[in-house]
This record gives sequence, C-alpha cells and structure tokens, in this order.
Amino acid sequence: MKNTDRSSVRRTALLLALSLLFSLAACGKAPAQDGGQGSGAPAEAVSDASGPDTPASMKFYKDKVDRMPVSDGSSQGLLYSEVLDFEADGNPELLILSIDDFAKETPGSFLMSIYRYESHGMCCLMNYYITLGAEGGLSLVESDGRLYLERYGCIREESQGVVGYMDNRAYYGSVAQKDGVGRFCDDAPNPGEYDWDAVDALRRDWSEGHAAYFIQPHDERGLTNGSSGYDAATREEYQAAQDRYTTRAVLAYSPDGTSIVIKPEDVPERPEPPEPGPEESQPAQSDPVDPGPAESQQPEEPASLLAAYAGNYTPYPTYDDYSGGRSITLNADGVVIGGETDGQTPTSVVQNSDGSITIWFSSSDRYTLFPVGCSGTPAGTGYDSARVNLEYLYIGGGVMNIIYYADPIS
Repeated sequence: MKNTDRSSVRRTALLLALSLLFSLAACGKAPAQDGGQGSGAPAEAVSDASGPDTPASMKFYKDKVDRMPVSDGSSQGLLYSEVLDFEADGNPELLILSIDDFAKETPGSFLMSIYRYESHGMCCLMNYYITLGAEGGLSLVESDGRLYLERYGCIREESQGVVGYMDNRAYYGSVAQKDGVGRFCDDAPNPGEYDWDAVDALRRDWSEGHAAYFIQPHDERGLTNGSSGYDAATREEYQAAQDRYTTRAVLAYSPDGTSIVIKPEDVPERPEPPEPGPEESQPAQSDPVDPGPAESQQPEEPASLLAAYAGNYTPYPTYDDYSGGRSITLNADGVVIGGETDGQTPTSVVQNSDGSITIWFSSSDRYTLFPVGCSGTPAGTGYDSARVNLEYLYIGGGVMNIIYYADPIS
C-alpha cells in the first residue's frame, strides 16, 4: 500500500493552515481539538498562533514544502507535512515525513524532521530516520497539553510452539517550556546541549506466563539517555509511563515492514501481554524440595556450551552497512571481541530448547548462536544454514541485527 496524496492536496492543507493562523490572530482562540487512533481527519494542533512571527513562519513552511517532490511511498520526496505547536507556546513548528536517498535504500524507512522558523531562518530541531517493522507505526500523541511523536515497533518470535513478543515505544519532542533549542540549530548556548530529542523510551518482553518491563533512564535535561540502555521496571511503572500519553492520530503505519501507509483509516490493535495472575504478582513461597540427582538441572557454564564454537566470525555481505565488514571473535566464556559488545562480559548464556544458544549482555543486546542442524533460525535473512551462524540483535530505540558465519577451521 502506498500514499497517493498529490501536491495539490498538500498545498491546499497548508493554505488552510495559513488561513487558520490568521483567523487565530484575530480571535485569539483555537478551534476544539479532535483526533484519535486511525482517524482520517487532520490533527490540527495549533493551540495559539498569534505571535508576531506567525505570518513569516507560515510562508517559510509553505515554501519548504512546496519545493519538495511528492513521494509515492517508496520514491524520494515528501510523505506528509503538518504545522503543529508541539511546545504549546504559540510558536508552531513544521513536521515533515519524507524519503531521502538514505531512507530509500531501506524499505519501510523514512526521515522524521521538525523545523521551526526563527529570525535568522529555518532551524532543524530534530532529524531521525525511522524504520517501521511489520505493524509498526508513528503516531501523534498528547501529554499535559503538549504534543509528541510516538514510534512503536513489535517483534513476534515463535520457537517450539511458544510465541514471544518484544515491543518498544519511543516518544520524541521538547522538554523546554518555550522555543526549545534543537540539536541542529546554530543558537545552542553550549555545544551538545539541546531540548529536542527522545523524552521517553519504553520496552517490554513477554510470552505466556512471563513478562518483563524496562524504562530508559533520563539525563539531567529530561531526555532519555540511550547510551545507558534500559532499567528494569515493574508492570505498574511501565503502565504509568505509557498512560501519560494519549494518541491523537496515527501518521504512518507499515502493515508488512516494507510499505508505508500515511494517515491509515484502520490500524490493528497492538498485542498486549496477559494480565498477571496471582502467582505473578504474589509469588508463591513453598518449602524447598530436593529434586534428586535425575531432576537437578543447573545451567551449564558458558565454557561448556560455547567451547566448540569459539573462534572468528565474519559478517555476511548483506550486513556490511551495519558491521563495516569487520569480523568478530567469540570466546568460550561468551565474551565477544569486536562488534557492538566489544569485550563485555555476558550476563548469562542460555541453551534454548531449539538447540540455539543465546548470549545475553543486556535487555537490549544479545548474540544467538545457531549450530548446524539446530531447529532454531536467525530472525534476519541472507545466511547459509549449512554454516554455524551467530546473530547479533539489538532492540532499543530501534531494531538492528547482524548475522555472522564461522570462519573455516584451519
């Protein structure tokens, strides 16, 4: 499915927004807000646009959009644009979703940009490449009268008849009260200090009878500190963080991970973990029972699991963009030299029921080893099942995987 909006529709929307802004300047009142998930109606969100720069800003916004070719959903150009007052300060910003040369190479990807008009010209407040997996989406959400963008993604995995899910949500916007400094603006008081970025990031993993919740910590500015990964959270803490946001409209959605639908009319409900039973919220305490020699199943030491597979691993050419074509070395203790977890000690090494071995480094980072003949398969594609394969998987603000193969033993 592809977006088929044409430039006449795009320009008409901006002219209507321009007329709206002039009427707001005259009456000093915004129209009632309306919107919801899957709503086809535009989410007009200019709460007060009577500032002195409003006419000039709208001219700049219109000119920028008019200069962009219109994308058909896969070609380079404009996917969607809207004038929104994210900070609710009366000085609206311009949101643009587009496909450029880089995003064009990855199906289901686009560039999410927010601009604000300033006295010296247009300032780019935020620029993010968004890749929507299957049934992933980008939504306009509201919290405490301010607007944010929510990126949502979910991965479904099935092994030995057990279905597991991993979903993540990141919320983008400003932490400033008014005219926050953008990452790409020239007027930042100090290099590296800005107010626009991810303000919250949530993740949860679950399967039948089990669920784990994670929240990304914040730095001193109130932005999420992606470099520090996620902190474990309770179900209640996760739910409280998610409930702070209310969906206004789904702006982009991918039904299959490759196509992009703009302002979809209908979006399937997102999967949810089951409600916790009494045993999950109040773990039962029973007297210890000696399982006997035959029933004692202690986790094996990493060396006993990985010794036969220690050595050098080379990335498949498909993943050169992520790996740089650089090989890694897997040690018998699970430490990987090179790559994304270079030199880190794993938190656990687990033998899976399908014969694969997962090496956990954090809730976001893991390697999974697939010996020849095991029934488990990597999540990615472009690998040779006749080789020993090692897949790196990162799930955080986005999803990234790299599949390596074992070098021949000399």
